[in-house]
Amino acid sequence: MPFLLLFLISWLAFLLFADWKKWRMYAPVSLLAMVMSLLSDQFVQSIPLWTYQDTYGMLPATVVRFMDDIGVYPVTAYLFVQYVPRHRPASRFLYFLAWTSGVILLEKTFCIQGWMAHKSWWNLWCSYLCDWLIFYALYRFMLLLQRDVKHEKQTSDVVELMKQHGLYLSFLGERNHAEVMLLEVEPGSEVPAHTHSGDEFSLLLQGQLEVTVGAERQALSSGQWLNISREVVHSAVNRDAQENALVLSILLSSGLQQKLREHTVDQLLLSSEPIRL
Repeated sequence: MPFLLLFLISWLAFLLFADWKKWRMYAPVSLLAMVMSLLSDQFVQSIPLWTYQDTYGMLPATVVRFMDDIGVYPVTAYLFVQYVPRHRPASRFLYFLAWTSGVILLEKTFCIQGWMAHKSWWNLWCSYLCDWLIFYALYRFMLLLQRDVKHEKQTSDVVELMKQHGLYLSFLGERNHAEVMLLEVEPGSEVPAHTHSGDEFSLLLQGQLEVTVGAERQALSSGQWLNISREVVHSAVNRDAQENALVLSILLSSGLQQKLREHTVDQLLLSSEPIRL
């Protein structure tokens, strides 16, 4: 009965207070909590440190563990990371203290009532220390997810706004400080003058481009390669009135993706001076 009640209360709180709009960010945290719970159950089966028992005789121990693993831990982890203070360390410490205190008081109540029993050397202090470690791991995992989403969003915003100027940039991969990208240039669109801190090797896969490298201007046709040395100003324009130009480029030791995040769109597309990329 107490385990079923805990399961229902956890899900009721989740349904009432969960921020569904951010499920893409918090759902992986819930999944991590579930995996950690399943692993801990496997661990205590080999080395018994605690056991659960429904003294009312309603639920077997396997069902109790399953309800915790699949039901209680994922939804409470979701709520925990949703409300954790982001900017004030003191508030965040108090928030952690409140959650860990609540969890350990709940565990103590279960032990007093005989619904949970510690084995061997395990005690409440061990559980309390683990509570802090678990909540901290969930918090750090959430920060990692937020950082990745933020970087992805920044790059996506730049790429989306570049499309308004007829430039479609896609990063295909990165390996050993070499970035591989695909640039599509609409008819009449221009790639503004810029430089790179590393060498660039470009192959025109489709269409025609008028390319300016340093003081030299040349027409580039489909199938032609172009090697641009580092720190050399270059630009391009698609003079074709009908066909898009498609360029495959390999850029060495430049960190273009990071630099795109650091520039504003106006700097990238409207600057009168060569852009350092």
